[in-house]
Amino acid sequence: MEELTIDRVIENKFSWGDVIRYYKPDATDDEIEFILWEKTCYPMDSETTVKQVYQYFKDSENKIS
Repeated sequence: MEELTIDRVIENKFSWGDVIRYYKPDATDDEIEFILWEKTCYPMDSETTVKQVYQYFKDSENKIS
């Protein structure tokens, strides 16, 4: 899984939904809200939030494998 960087998020004007769907294309609005509010520091720091979203999906992937 390739990590999404804050530079790419800014360059492509990604919404937070786009950031989550980068890793989980079929994510629902409820899943997006849950991940952002419960698994990251959102809305405090965008760069850290992007890294935490990546880590969340990386950890989830490792649990499934």
